[in-house]
Amino acid sequence: MKRAGIVLLTIPILYAAQGSPPAMKVWAIGDYIRIDPLRNKAFEENPLLFTDSLTGNYAESNAVWDGKSRRVSLKAARNETVAFQIIVERTDDRKLSDVNVRVNDLVSASGKRIPVGNIDLFKEWYVDIKKRSEQNYSLGTGWYADGLIPCLRWSGNLFPNSFILPFDIPDLLNNISLKQKSQALWVDIYVPKERIQAPPGTYNSKITISSESGSTDLEVRLDVWDFMLPEESHLKGNIHTDTEINTFTPELELKYYQLIRRHRIAMGVLGYAPGLKITGSDLNFDWSKYDYTMRGSRNISTDRRSPINTATTVRGTGSQSNSW
Repeated sequence: MKRAGIVLLTIPILYAAQGSPPAMKVWAIGDYIRIDPLRNKAFEENPLLFTDSLTGNYAESNAVWDGKSRRVSLKAARNETVAFQIIVERTDDRKLSDVNVRVNDLVSASGKRIPVGNIDLFKEWYVDIKKRSEQNYSLGTGWYADGLIPCLRWSGNLFPNSFILPFDIPDLLNNISLKQKSQALWVDIYVPKERIQAPPGTYNSKITISSESGSTDLEVRLDVWDFMLPEESHLKGNIHTDTEINTFTPELELKYYQLIRRHRIAMGVLGYAPGLKITGSDLNFDWSKYDYTMRGSRNISTDRRSPINTATTVRGTGSQSNSW
């Protein structure tokens, strides 16, 4: 009889646990780390490769994150883009649904604002690396964050809305695994180049992450130094791509180049080969598409903050748009 009584007492406790929403944990880390969405650990947590490898509980404290105060701390010059990542994780085996993110202006004590239009939010898209590269410094196989899908101010038919916000963990769209534990989001903040727009000082903001489990806030603290980075890029960084960006719509193609410029790198694209017509022994090269694009690019503003509407820029109006 006593044994039966114990069973009867535990049944309502189990039902109560099953009826509660799954737990959500949110933390932040810098832009130099990749978090494995299955293990919820950094790929760079590897002392055999990195003598200064991450150690300890970096989900509670790291170079940009203080878990006790729930604060992200960043420093930047004017005309600079700084970044960090938000990690949203489920702490048990139940599905975490309807995860959403809201960003706000950065505001100084004097009331100066770096507007939310200077903040970009991206959902990180993972790719499955199934074969370890032969180099000794390889971090091995696994699901690595690769593509960044814009979450704010995008338009058109780049991808279905369901691919971005809100999302679930596990994310069946990315199809990582039912064992997916976390999802990373990338945050870019561009500091205006003019001192009147971003005088030196400390700017604070709040980012709200919500789900079926409730919501939590992260404080973002940005210290702006009293100097400006020049427009010129003195580090000759280059990214090679075989992606046929030149086949995209002019508006989308331009947004890629503007994003690259904001991050002070260059990109080598193989796609701009001329049209070729062969008549007997004569070769006729047609550079009209390339020339048309380059003529339009000379009218493009050097403003790193916001994408430009190509359709109007090519006609020389210089109009700007703040959306993807």
